[in-house]
Amino acid sequence: MNYIGEGRYGGIISNTAGGYSFDRDPRNRRVTRYRYNSVPEDQPGRYVYLRDQETGKYWSPTWQPVRDRVLDKYECRHGPGYSRIRSEFHGVKAETLYFVPRVEADDPCPCEIWILRVRNNSKRKKRLRSFSYIELSFHDAMTDQTNMDWSQHIFRSTCESGVLYAGTQFQPTFPPGAKENAGIFCHANPWAIIACARLDQGDRAYAYYQQMLPLTRGDVDRAVVEPYVYCGNICGLDHPQYGRCRNSWLSGTATWMYVAATQWILGIRPTFAGLRIAPVIPDKWRGFSAVRVFRGVTYRITVRRAGKGNTVALSVNGRAIDGDVVPLPTGTSDILVDAVLS
Repeated sequence: MNYIGEGRYGGIISNTAGGYSFDRDPRNRRVTRYRYNSVPEDQPGRYVYLRDQETGKYWSPTWQPVRDRVLDKYECRHGPGYSRIRSEFHGVKAETLYFVPRVEADDPCPCEIWILRVRNNSKRKKRLRSFSYIELSFHDAMTDQTNMDWSQHIFRSTCESGVLYAGTQFQPTFPPGAKENAGIFCHANPWAIIACARLDQGDRAYAYYQQMLPLTRGDVDRAVVEPYVYCGNICGLDHPQYGRCRNSWLSGTATWMYVAATQWILGIRPTFAGLRIAPVIPDKWRGFSAVRVFRGVTYRITVRRAGKGNTVALSVNGRAIDGDVVPLPTGTSDILVDAVLS
């Protein structure tokens, strides 16, 4: 799962374009529908259909919902605030980019954008038609799950210049101590790890990382969640189920922990100019090795501690370089990187 948006309008999207959108509150201000733990799985979502107008054959560039069309190629890449899905079917390449553009806090109409690019690589000219599909939701997610009659949710709608505007009824029922209403969100925990790494505090960063691992949780009975997964938030003091974990398996916390560990403790993170190697590891670590694929190039990285600090000296394919960014290579797809910390 990936998050798109910056805290106001946004949503989640899966690797098959499943997921939903909401306005500030995913519980009480839903925009599009999503069925948790449903059959079929991971539906509905942000779907696009393509149809060959001559043969009548249609398919989903996002794999779902037309599962019986086996795509020749498929790839999903999640990034900070966007997801990009590429696929190919019978010589037609399709790429869909999903994101929420940045707007001012008082913007009256934030939006979500899908950009579809299609290219015909087959030997035959094709006349294609595209269709987009979403299911609008009742504002209250729980009510929406128990009342699937879409016609009862929408009380006004207009279509202007190809844009559909729909309005739903809104009656807030958010209980105190849950989620945005004084709940305890876990996303900020990895940010503490990142902050320590930025302050060159490797021992503290790693200690925080260990404390936040699911298997170190000492409140399994109260949490009522699988002991091996992260949760998105915890019910706060004002909630009757204080301490209970919510939104496991559907959490940005796991993603942020991965970023904190790989990009800040191990220090291997992408930049526009190249791959940065800037580890901030505990003093007792002698080093580590890692393999990172970045922009089509495989980086085989070995880090060795020669002193107590985290100042890095890099050599690439046996040659020393200045700084901590490995420049983008030309003419090779495999690079050896040696890093010495002192």
